[in-house]
Amino acid sequence: MIPRARFRRPRPFVAALLGVGLVGAGQGPGASGLSAQESLQAVSAGFAAGWGGGDLQRVGDLLRPAGLRLDLTGHRAGQVSVRQAVAALGDFHQDHESVEARVNRVEETGGSPTRGFAEIAWTAVPSGTSEARTYVIFASFVREDEAWLISEIRVLR
Repeated sequence: MIPRARFRRPRPFVAALLGVGLVGAGQGPGASGLSAQESLQAVSAGFAAGWGGGDLQRVGDLLRPAGLRLDLTGHRAGQVSVRQAVAALGDFHQDHESVEARVNRVEETGGSPTRGFAEIAWTAVPSGTSEARTYVIFASFVREDEAWLISEIRVLR
């Protein structure tokens, strides 16, 4: 049997602490704990590991401080703050048991500022079922202050 990570929604007190800790995440070079020279491939692998392991702190550290666009299986939230994104991701994940998350594709697309994207395959078992489902997660990245930060997350079934 494949070990699965159970996503749990943070309790209000913990969520408040996470929100306070994430508001300034990614501000300035290396503020998210990432090396200024870290590749998009490495950052994407870290994102997939955080997502697959239920580590919303790790995912939150990669979110663009100015906010991001969020679309969770057709539920478009539009532009949201980091705090709102972490809360929405917590709500989304709480009803899934993660089986695995793997990077399928990573590409730098250029531009100014430099942009790129990652495609992640996430296999999870929705609550109330025993059948695993694979979701496709698209994460759009922008290079700001010498760090790759997520500017959009889309989850497709």
